[in-house]
Amino acid sequence: MTRTLTPKKAFFKPGILSTAVAAALMASSDFALAQLEEVIVTATRRSESMQDVAISMLSTSGDTIKDLGITRGEEFAADIPAVTISQSPIGNFIFIRGIGTSGVNQGIELSTAMFHDNVYMGRSQLLRAPFMDLARVEVLRGPQGIMFGKNTIGGAVHMITAKPTDELEGSISALYGSYGEQELTGVISGPITDTVSGRLSVRGYKLDGYLDNILTGNEGPERDDQTVRAQLAWDATENLHINAKWENSTFDQVQQSTQLSVFDAFGTGISFGGLNQALVAVGSGGDGIEKLDDERAVTNDGGAVLGLVAPGWAGLPGFPDKPELSNNSMDVGTLTAE
Repeated sequence: MTRTLTPKKAFFKPGILSTAVAAALMASSDFALAQLEEVIVTATRRSESMQDVAISMLSTSGDTIKDLGITRGEEFAADIPAVTISQSPIGNFIFIRGIGTSGVNQGIELSTAMFHDNVYMGRSQLLRAPFMDLARVEVLRGPQGIMFGKNTIGGAVHMITAKPTDELEGSISALYGSYGEQELTGVISGPITDTVSGRLSVRGYKLDGYLDNILTGNEGPERDDQTVRAQLAWDATENLHINAKWENSTFDQVQQSTQLSVFDAFGTGISFGGLNQALVAVGSGGDGIEKLDDERAVTNDGGAVLGLVAPGWAGLPGFPDKPELSNNSMDVGTLTAE
C-alpha cells in the first residue's frame, strides 16, 4: 500500500502574514506616540526628569491648571491627594499628609511651606497668592529640609511662574457669574531686544457677596483682588542668564466667616462646631475687613562655575496686612450657656 503525504497548509498565508506584521508595527508606533511626555521638575534644585527624583511628589502643568479654571489654593488642593488648603479670617493653612499648622497667630511660621519661584512664603497670609500664569506647580510630600530649609516638615508646595518667551504671544480670559462675580486675566510675552525678553501678567477679581448682614445691611463675603506681575529675562552671556520678577497682589475682603468660641472660667476654648461657618458672620453686628498688600521682588541668575550650572535666587517678599473686625454691637447674651 502506498501512502501519499500531503503538505499541510500554512496557518498564515504570506499576504495575511505581511498585513499582520504591518498592523503590529503601526500599533507599536501608535503606542509610542500615546506615551506620556517626560515631566521635568526642579524639586532637587536642578532640572531633571520626575521619574529620576527620589521624592514622593506630584507635578501639575500650568496649562492643566488653566484648563480646569483653578485660581486659588483651595481649588488646587481639591484635586491633589493628601493635600488640604483651607481659608480662615486670619490666613490660609496648608496640610500635606495631615501635617501642617493652624491657629490665629499671624506671626507663626508654617510647618508645611509654600514657595513662589524658590522664594519662601512663610506666612499664612501669603498663601492667598492666585494661581495665575504658571508653568507648573510641584507638590513635595514629606520632610524637605535638605533642599528647602526649615519649616518643611510636612512638605512643600512650589509654584513656578511662566517665564518670558522669545516669540510674541499673549492671552486674555474673562469670567462673569452671579452675585457680581467678575474675573479678567491678561498675559503678554515676547522679545524686547535680541537679548532681553519680557512678560506681563495681570489679574482682577471681584465678588459682591451672596449673604446679607441683617444688622449692617452689607453683603458678604465680598472680595476685590488685583495682581500684577512683570518679568524680564536677559541673556547676558552664553553661560549667564538673569531673570528678574516683580509682583504685587492686593486682597480686600469684607465679612469673612469667623468661628465663635466659648469663654468659660476654665479657658477650654470650646467652639461651636455645629454652626455653619458661612453663616456665622451674618448675625454679627460688624463686618470683618481685611486688606492684604503682598509685594515680591525676585532675581534668579544662573552662570557657569567650574563647568557646572550654578543657579541663584534672591527674593524679598513683603506683606503689610491690615485686619479689622468690629463686633461691638453684638449682644453678648446672644449665645450663652447656663
